[in-house]
Amino acid sequence: MAWEEKLVLIEKYDEFLFYIYPIIQKLPRSEGILKEDIIKLLIDSPELIYKAIKSPQINKLYDVDIRLSVIRHRLRFLDDQRNKLISKKQSQVSQVKLGEVGKLIGQMIKNQQKGKEENRS
Repeated sequence: MAWEEKLVLIEKYDEFLFYIYPIIQKLPRSEGILKEDIIKLLIDSPELIYKAIKSPQINKLYDVDIRLSVIRHRLRFLDDQRNKLISKKQSQVSQVKLGEVGKLIGQMIKNQQKGKEENRS
């Protein structure tokens, strides 16, 4: 995958971040710990992504994939009927945007696995 293609991953993550960050910022004060946790996950993720796209180690891509799963979990928690901290529409849009990032990471993992298999042959 060319460097330009890898930067699309960062651009897609930024689209997600710029969408969800203001929503998370508006969570009630009573949700302070949850809010801080989610913001930390969101803000720290680009570093993981850059490490993954600059490293030949597939485990770095898995680290990003795990991080995305944790973020997805937090979003589902916010959207849960018992919590209703974000709207259904906000949840759906953010899940779609995050899903685009996940698809790119999945493709990068497949490409690295394929490259390793070809090197063994």
